[in-house]
Amino acid sequence: MKLPRGLELLVCILLLQGTSQVSAADRVVCCTPIAVNVSSAYAQDGAPILKVTIRNNGTSAIRLGPGDNPWIGPQMIKAVGMVLPDGRPILNKTRAVIEPSPLSESLLPGQSLDDVVNLDEMYPEIAGEIRRGVAREVMVFWTYRLLGADAASERIGGWVLFTTKSH
Repeated sequence: MKLPRGLELLVCILLLQGTSQVSAADRVVCCTPIAVNVSSAYAQDGAPILKVTIRNNGTSAIRLGPGDNPWIGPQMIKAVGMVLPDGRPILNKTRAVIEPSPLSESLLPGQSLDDVVNLDEMYPEIAGEIRRGVAREVMVFWTYRLLGADAASERIGGWVLFTTKSH
């Protein structure tokens, strides 16, 4: 199946953004079994957000160091957007990563952690398109890979849809 030109561009950008900054010597052998669920939502102040849940599907605890989780830091979810129905890509500017708390967390077998990615803060170009107030849809493609000190997962990805309404 041939992808539309705009979608090809988005896939390339998403893959490039997802490139790890961990050296090959520091990587843990794949694969820690995790599940990541992402849904589109709006915060109480109306800000578009990605609601994210990470679940340990393995049999041993996973230590999430600073920045290993999907919602903040160098390993956070990478996202690109597309305006529908025309397929126009939403290009993100390169920006500094918000530094996470220095605390580590343990994720026990079967345990989940929930948090959000605030699109206004992390991907303002996408948030701006969602807020435009024109009747249309904005599709957000996301990807995440856990690359922690003692755990690594396969790359996981998907998409969510924000439907905007005319005002």
